[in-house]
Amino acid sequence: FLRNAKPANRSHRLVSFAQMVLECLVLLRIKASSYESAYAIFESLNDRGLRLSQADLVKNELLKVAAPSDRDDVIESWTNAKQVLSDTPIILSELLHYSCLHRHGEAKAQALFSFVKARLSQGLSAKSFATDLQEDAEALEQLLVQRPATWTASTLIMLDDVTKVIALKFSYPML
Repeated sequence: FLRNAKPANRSHRLVSFAQMVLECLVLLRIKASSYESAYAIFESLNDRGLRLSQADLVKNELLKVAAPSDRDDVIESWTNAKQVLSDTPIILSELLHYSCLHRHGEAKAQALFSFVKARLSQGLSAKSFATDLQEDAEALEQLLVQRPATWTASTLIMLDDVTKVIALKFSYPML
């Protein structure tokens, strides 16, 4: 916002930004007595504000159903998956979709939250889901960024055809 402004407009933009923060931003600190209460409050507040992405909703559900001893592992796997993606053109919600397609069968991108919630209610653990997501992010990074030296030139050309020329993102779960 400030960096893209012309030098003459920067001070005006800074004042506008500060004014917007002072007049429009509301910080609300809520202490919850348990994780379950925190998630109930989170979901209630979310219903009144901006819509969260499918990935945000899935992360919330994973933390909600994770065993207390697994929550740190779920957070770590989720964070690692997100970090690995920073070097790729793939966003987290796409990875989540690819991972579900690869590991759990047909899943619609717009209904990932419901899909994952159903799998979790059928016995899939939050920790294993998050670990699988991290593994899929690392595999995707291998395909798109690292490309091991052991791969032949022919393999690299075919991979380029699939990922760049044809641009079939849905080929990633298969690969």
